[in-house]
Amino acid sequence: MTFTVDALPLSWNMAYGRHGKVTYLRPAGRKTIERIGWAWLAAGSPRTGSSARLAVTVRMTFSNRRRCDLDNRAKLLLDGLRKCGAIGDDSQIDDLRLVRVYGDIEQTEITVTECDTKSADGAGRV
Repeated sequence: MTFTVDALPLSWNMAYGRHGKVTYLRPAGRKTIERIGWAWLAAGSPRTGSSARLAVTVRMTFSNRRRCDLDNRAKLLLDGLRKCGAIGDDSQIDDLRLVRVYGDIEQTEITVTECDTKSADGAGRV
């Protein structure tokens, strides 16, 4: 399944807050997760098997060349995929690829596929 979200995911630092030992999702983080859910619904809300091993490719299109860490943006994105039901759990993901591109419109293209359970050397999953 491939679908596009009309925005970039927030970084972990912007989406989550801490109060003492408690970590919570900020309103802006909730809005990002909702956008992921709506984009997934618009794509027909395809589901993966609950035990399927997955490959996820995230292509983020930035409108400027400001520095940012892609991995900080991946956490909220994966939480959004889990919460909307696109994936059962982010522990299913064996292959995660984050790609940065530049363009006029900021957006995030997400592709989720079932992956081969064998490792690169053909010996199988460890």
